[in-house]
Amino acid sequence: DDGSIRGSARLDQVGRQSILHFFPESDLKNNTEYTVTIQSGLADRFGNTTASESFTFETDAREVLQVTTIDNFNSGISGWWVPQQSGSTTGIVTEVTSREHETTVVNQATGSTGSMRLGYGWIVDAPTHLLRQYLPPTASQNRQFSNQHILQAYIFGDGSGNRFRFMLRDGNNQLEGSQWYDLDWMGWKLVSWDLANDPVVGWVNGNGILDGLLRTDSFQLTKTADGADEGVLYIDDYRFVQLAAKETSGSDLLTDLPHELILEQNYPNPFNPVTQIAFTLPEHSEVTLEVFDMLGRRMALLVSENREAGRHEVSWDASRAASGVYVYRLQAGTQVLTRKMTLVK
Repeated sequence: DDGSIRGSARLDQVGRQSILHFFPESDLKNNTEYTVTIQSGLADRFGNTTASESFTFETDAREVLQVTTIDNFNSGISGWWVPQQSGSTTGIVTEVTSREHETTVVNQATGSTGSMRLGYGWIVDAPTHLLRQYLPPTASQNRQFSNQHILQAYIFGDGSGNRFRFMLRDGNNQLEGSQWYDLDWMGWKLVSWDLANDPVVGWVNGNGILDGLLRTDSFQLTKTADGADEGVLYIDDYRFVQLAAKETSGSDLLTDLPHELILEQNYPNPFNPVTQIAFTLPEHSEVTLEVFDMLGRRMALLVSENREAGRHEVSWDASRAASGVYVYRLQAGTQVLTRKMTLVK
């Protein structure tokens, strides 16, 4: 073993520029320094040639504990609306705006065989520009996740200078988005939104807070003042992940927890017949979680036990309950919190 990394290379084109990707056969080791060397004399079909170049980088990433795929696009793009179907899409040239299934430009690092090709064109003098690539909540791949995850997608950037963001629908049916990401790169890049720590931007009815369980609303694009009038993105391996905790001292671990009891809005709400209820404990506590009707009669005892500090989720199956408004009550130690939820049959 000479210390080199085995993998495959691929040449892709963005406009009249060529992008050379290298996909390693296995994950790189963490906290390790690697050197990339490009030999001189390589040429693409436009006649661009490489000069001899070398650069060094060091890996620094937390261990991935769990990866849950929302859509890898290997089997197509069913469920995703075309951009023109959304009433929020505005300022586009409809003839050059489309979403299609792609099988050539894919993220080979994960063994992908498909991606979403998102082509767009902007009406230059339109007052506003927004492309909403919508995934309805009824789509089979629209999975629920919590605000303790990291949302990710591999984006093949076009270097257009326009902007991309994620948009979610939370447990209160409010629209909450990531910050905008400048499309200043070409080729594949992993774009991540740390839902617990990165900024949250409310959109339409949103308030900048991720309440309850979350679902995808859309991918969104917008034009910037200096952004290109047309472009193409590819999106692959859309997912949410859990990462290992950063190495911290015991005192640091205490500051990662909230200082007060948190009871989240159930999701979905309204619901039929099952809903999820989440709560976060600042310390180890004796916990009781109950459901009552509006007459004060207890309908269910969901939790009655000691629980460790951290976030917990439970479900309530209301198959035998009648439609109406219910109250769920959380008691941890001497603290009590309540919220309302609506069952619709």
